[in-house]
Amino acid sequence: MRSRPRAALVAVTAALTVLVAGGCAASTGPEPEPELVSPGATPGTTDFFVDPDSAAAAQVREWSSAGRTADAEQLRKIAEQPLPFRPVGDPDQIAGDVLEYVGRASDARKRPLLVASALADDPCAADPDVYHAWLAGLVGGLGDASSTVVLEPGAVPRALACSDSAARERAYGLLSDAVAILGSAGATVYLDAGPVEPGTDLDGLAAGLRSSGIADAHGFSVNVGGTQSTEESTSVGSQLADLVDGKPFVIDTSRNGPADGSTTEESASACNPQQSALGNPPTTQTGDPRVEALLWITSPGVSDGPCRPGDPAEGEWWPEYALGIAERSGR
Repeated sequence: MRSRPRAALVAVTAALTVLVAGGCAASTGPEPEPELVSPGATPGTTDFFVDPDSAAAAQVREWSSAGRTADAEQLRKIAEQPLPFRPVGDPDQIAGDVLEYVGRASDARKRPLLVASALADDPCAADPDVYHAWLAGLVGGLGDASSTVVLEPGAVPRALACSDSAARERAYGLLSDAVAILGSAGATVYLDAGPVEPGTDLDGLAAGLRSSGIADAHGFSVNVGGTQSTEESTSVGSQLADLVDGKPFVIDTSRNGPADGSTTEESASACNPQQSALGNPPTTQTGDPRVEALLWITSPGVSDGPCRPGDPAEGEWWPEYALGIAERSGR
């Protein structure tokens, strides 16, 4: 896999002008509703790559060497789960980093899991040429590998909020391009629907998803980075699925666990939530045919940004925060 020539990037760039619909069949009709797995359940087999070079895994090694064995054992709760790779940088850097990550996943005979996020906080101001170049780098790194990509967390609801209709349509177009381009490269794409908290205008959100290419995506994701419970996310996700032709969905359970067995008062979309705990372990054995997987789409312990004085920059590994999340999970 690693010997694959970088010339693949050139071929992918040419493919940017051809948008291939890669949608998969929607999930089947209603089934009896079994219970979801509990937060303490043993994870099911997911086939996703557990990266031994993740920040959490590196921290376990560092703390073990320094004699912080109890803390290192707590962090193993995070390090031993499949955490997604989030490529950053210019197109060439992304192509190389993704190629290397996919190669290691292939060597382990596991499926790479990625989060593609390049529209930042303002898809309304995105530059189409820059975004297409970014996509070319990403797809150039993926090559012909079978992968799963959670696409642009939060971008659809932010696009819905664009004050300028032309900017909104441009953002929808870029998301649709990304769905089609990644699908044509063989990726299973889950277009993110945002927090989808109770009270969300689901009809409006469904319209935004349709404008953003959900028809060609495999499904959608909910609760990315949030603390909404798995049960609540399942309920609202199922309602949304009914509005987008029954598309299946995945739930981010990385920080939605009750702290030490109790509930929290935090908003479901809180930034760097201070009382969050690890939720359901990643699994494809959800007990609900509409929910294809529970995943840790947000790596526990990675900062959402400087939400409070002293919080690290967005995307920065924050070991003490990770330790708190792990300790509060009670497992």
